[in-house]
Parts: sequence; structure tokens; C-alpha cells
Amino acid sequence: MDDATRFQISAEVTEAIKEVENRISARESRRYRTIYLIVGFVSFIGIGVITQLVDFYANRAVDNKLTQATQELETAKVFSQLMALATKLDVSPSFTKNDRDTVIMLLTTASKNDKLRNEPAFAALLEMIVDSLSASHNPMQISTIFDMYEFECLHNEGIAITLVQHYGREFLAALDVVSAISVSDYASLQKMIDALKSHNAKGAAYAFQVLGEFKKDQDASKAPILSTLNSLKSLDGESYMQFLKIINEWQDVENMARQSTPELERVAEVVASFNERYAVELDELLDHQRNRMLM
Repeated sequence: MDDATRFQISAEVTEAIKEVENRISARESRRYRTIYLIVGFVSFIGIGVITQLVDFYANRAVDNKLTQATQELETAKVFSQLMALATKLDVSPSFTKNDRDTVIMLLTTASKNDKLRNEPAFAALLEMIVDSLSASHNPMQISTIFDMYEFECLHNEGIAITLVQHYGREFLAALDVVSAISVSDYASLQKMIDALKSHNAKGAAYAFQVLGEFKKDQDASKAPILSTLNSLKSLDGESYMQFLKIINEWQDVENMARQSTPELERVAEVVASFNERYAVELDELLDHQRNRMLM
């Protein structure tokens, strides 16, 4: 690891720490996840590697033989850079194109490292990155991550929830639902819907299922959507609230992302149209759930 790389890592970590300190009171819950990552990082690379890093930095002026990093040191370097940038993306109100592109480059490198991919701490790190890129509307980068880490995305409930919302937004905002991009987004959306049905997030899965079907052909027969809505009567209260939250809140752009865009405005219009067309059925479903709670 040369001095230039060491300096870059140090600068990124220092900047991330400053951002955390500035915003920690408003994002207290994030602190515990960051601590978990740090603990996971220490456990992952091992005390021995950390000792080597410390020794290397202390003796770098007289010992240049370690400039050719071992595989473990290289893995540690990638993880530490990802951790610094993921934290920066997570707590900063904005981030640079260079930050975003560097994260993708590091994830590309990490995708070829099975040991790193299998670390629980890496899954938490990946979730932070997906959350940040989705919230700031970076569809190309999200698709790149999904292509590289499809297994992790489908089997991690937190990532799956974020991605069903991401691909839901992309498809609902499409101007042409039969374009190649829309077809690809809808295929990815269906994968996330199926994944969520196996997690504890069936309500979110069904919300995007009916919204996707509505978007595909708003003039088509109501029968498939009515059938799905009727099946929701068997959902437990928590799952139903997940469904209701999306169907209601996504009529307002502010509930979807940090900043409004023309795409998000189109999403809100589609969801509002869905609520209008199926108002009777949605009211009946709400009454059914209320009656269940009273029983």
C-alpha cells in the first residue's frame, strides 16, 4: 500500500468522521450500524492484519518492502475505503459524482472476493450504499450493483425493500412501459416482489404488484388487480399496514425521495390514479382490517 493510497484512505475516513459528528444527533440509529461495521471490520481482517497496518505506517519511511500488499491487506484496504465512503454517502446531504463512481469501482473489485462477500459486515455495508444511491436517484448505479450482487440483494430483507421501491419508482415513472429499459426494470421489480414475499414484507410486495399491473395497462380489465386486493384480506395487521403505507404515501413526492423530480411526480400521479380507480375496493379492504382488529 503506497503513501498516496494511505493518504486517500486517511482523508476519506477523516471526512466521514466529521460528517458523522456533525449529524449524529439527528441520525442516532445510524451510529449503532456504523459501530457494527467497525466491529465487523476488525473481526474480519483480524488483529494480526491491523498490527501489520500499524507497523507499516510506523515504519514506512524505512521499510518499503510492504508496498506490494498481500491479498489480506488489499481486502482490508477495499473494505476500509468502502466503509468510509458508505458512511459519507449515508450521513451527507449530498455527495460527489467521484464518490459515487469510486463506490461502484470498489464494489466491482469486492465482487470478485468471495471471502469479503460472505462477511455479514459487508452485507450491512452494501445495504447502506444501496439506501444512499436509491434515495439520491442513481438508477444506473443501482442496476450495476444488482447485476453484481443479485443473490445478496434478494436474500437481504433490507436491501430487497429498498430495491422494490427503487424499481417500483423506475417502472411507474416510465413514459413507455414497453421500452427495453422499462421491460428490464419490470423484470427486476418482479424478482424483488417474489423475494419480499419470502421475507416479512408481504405488504410491500403486494403494493408494488398491484401498482405495477395498473401501470402496465390502466385500461385493462380490473379482474387481476381485484383478485389481488381481495387476497389481501388474509394479511396480518403489520403486512396490511405496509401495503397501506405505500399506497397512501406514494401519492406525495416528498415521501419517496430527498428531492422532487419529474419522474417522481409521474409516480405520484400513477399512485393517485390507482387510489381513485380502486377507491371502493380499498375502502372495503380497510373496513375488513378494522373489523378484524375489533374481533
